[in-house]
Amino acid sequence: MAHQNFIDIIKNEFTFLENDGYQLRIEDRTVWYEKNTKKEGFRIGFSWTEYDCIWISGLTANKRFNIVEKLINPIINVDLINLYTIYISPNVDYIPESLNYTESNGKINFEISTYEESLLFVDFMKSFYDKTAKRFYEEYKNLENVNVWLDKNDINNHVNLIT
Repeated sequence: MAHQNFIDIIKNEFTFLENDGYQLRIEDRTVWYEKNTKKEGFRIGFSWTEYDCIWISGLTANKRFNIVEKLINPIINVDLINLYTIYISPNVDYIPESLNYTESNGKINFEISTYEESLLFVDFMKSFYDKTAKRFYEEYKNLENVNVWLDKNDINNHVNLIT
């Protein structure tokens, strides 16, 4: 599958995110959809490389609490729009049966070679958004909920939520 064909599929098939107010950003080989408010930011994205197939990695849904990231911003001098407080990765439960993937260290990587596999990836992304990302955003709708999770979990596990 060629680079431009894959980008075209993303632009044509990820309208479910645009319908929820997200905007597409593509930089090099990183694709994400983001939505920003005065208090928060939301992002769903992934990176990809092209070999004999499209290799997708790093798929996450992220949420930013501006009140937190505005404190960090001056120290690391990164644009606020690129900072996110918490994240979640997908699990394998709703990967379409014929979509090729590997899993290592809790991360899922996809191998896309055909148009049909690209559409299966789109189906997976819809499921990830509907079944995981939306629930995640709701579960952590405020910093108090994040603090409750942090208090309940060992500090060594905080990397599973905090970016």
